Amino acid sequence: LDKATTAKIRKKIIYVLGSFGTDKANKKLIELIKNDKDNETRREAIFWLGQNSESEETAALFTNLVLNDPDQEIQKRAIFAIAQMSQEKALKQLKDISRNHDNPVLRSEAVFWLGQMQGNPELAGILKDFIINDPELSVQKKAVFALSQFDNEISEKELIEIARTHKSMQIRGEAIFWLGQNSNSEKVFDALKEFTMNDSEP
Repeated sequence: LDKATTAKIRKKIIYVLGSFGTDKANKKLIELIKNDKDNETRREAIFWLGQNSESEETAALFTNLVLNDPDQEIQKRAIFAIAQMSQEKALKQLKDISRNHDNPVLRSEAVFWLGQMQGNPELAGILKDFIINDPELSVQKKAVFALSQFDNEISEKELIEIARTHKSMQIRGEAIFWLGQNSNSEKVFDALKEFTMNDSEP
């Protein structure tokens, strides 16, 4: 068989294993993730394991991949898998990755998935902390976007404050952009008018 055909067959096998959703099938997926030499196979196995298992072993495996795997796409897929877990488990791990990982691309990825967790009141404050304190502009921008996905009342208040006070002109601009995209309230209109008329930055 040629390489492309072999890859398709392997993908189908992983799909079948993922469809079973049994402990035995999950163990086989874990084995593939840990030992297979083909990273595309490993990425597929991570996806299906993330759909089927929230065990401590699975969570620990995903965290280890995010921290230590040499393939960045594997790391991203593991972050996605963590984000699909129950909010309590996902929240803790995504916060840890967002705060502590040394790779800003992966911190940004974790921040993005934090923004998809609606209904958690503490998240707005966590994202705002990244916007203010993360050393990487790319992470700050992703946190602004994540914050903009929240309920309007929460995001409006925080984004207006960021647009007024952030030390980075680029981040202020990002906050203003998302205010304009997501809301047509009087409060936002007044803030945008204020920035247009009075801001010192053209």
